Amino acid sequence: MMLASASGQTHDVKADDPKDAVFIKTHEITEILSKSGGASTVVPTSSAHKYRDRESGNQRYAMIVRRRVEEDLKYVDMRLEINARPIRQYLQGLLGNYQGVNLSAFPIAIPKPYELLFYHRDRIRNDHKSITDEPRRTHVGLLVDFIKQHLGETERQYQQGIHGTPPKISFINLWTLFKPRTVVVSRHDGYIECSRVMTTEYKKTEHGVKFRIFTWRWDYHDGLFGPSQQKLKILPFDGLQEITSLNVCPIDYAEKDPRTQVRRAALKLRGHRWKKLVISSQQEYEGESQVSSHSRCAYLPT
Repeated sequence: MMLASASGQTHDVKADDPKDAVFIKTHEITEILSKSGGASTVVPTSSAHKYRDRESGNQRYAMIVRRRVEEDLKYVDMRLEINARPIRQYLQGLLGNYQGVNLSAFPIAIPKPYELLFYHRDRIRNDHKSITDEPRRTHVGLLVDFIKQHLGETERQYQQGIHGTPPKISFINLWTLFKPRTVVVSRHDGYIECSRVMTTEYKKTEHGVKFRIFTWRWDYHDGLFGPSQQKLKILPFDGLQEITSLNVCPIDYAEKDPRTQVRRAALKLRGHRWKKLVISSQQEYEGESQVSSHSRCAYLPT
């Protein structure tokens, strides 16, 4: 059977899909991990010290906010789990595939900071307004409510920062700038390099937390031309920082600031010239490539 999502796309409904959720609401739970590696204890978040709940019963809820802690209640992580079939179908129709989140899974698990929902928040809101089927509208409305409750303050800070003069961002909200497929610019050995974002993460190290951006770009090394993965990082900073002063910056912001001297058309032209000079054969390889300064590229990924 084929069903149409709010985005207008269709998808198969498998006969062995889990049953629809009974409660069209979001339920918050806390999972207390066992130090011994045994079964976890799952309790409603509002009653973490009162009584236990059965894990199997949580699938009755359309969405679950799962907070995981250690036995001493030290925070580990949080994620949104989507059980309801109409919401899963909606996200599959809206996004198809998404880096780092399996939209075909049951449940769909979206880790905090819920970037998938943040990047597509306007589309989700608009779809919710236009849906005429009341059950489907109610389900998508849970996403709208979740975005308001869990991402509302992040969105407020983001909007306030990017609309400033000049646009600024905090370290904790850096991820909001680097949506997958965003073209970013960085400088190495005096050259401007372009690459396209795949995913991001905050990485804890013995020296503190750093923000890592995983990108890909066209590169040339030892007679080979092809896509190369790259790890870029931004070190912690206090308060707000100008976006164009970051060592890795989205090209849309860099191009609007004359101080950066970044021009998309000029970078494309230089990149195509560079490609004609060095291309001989193509090979894909991983890791940070070691190339001499004369072979640095500004070829925009497509």
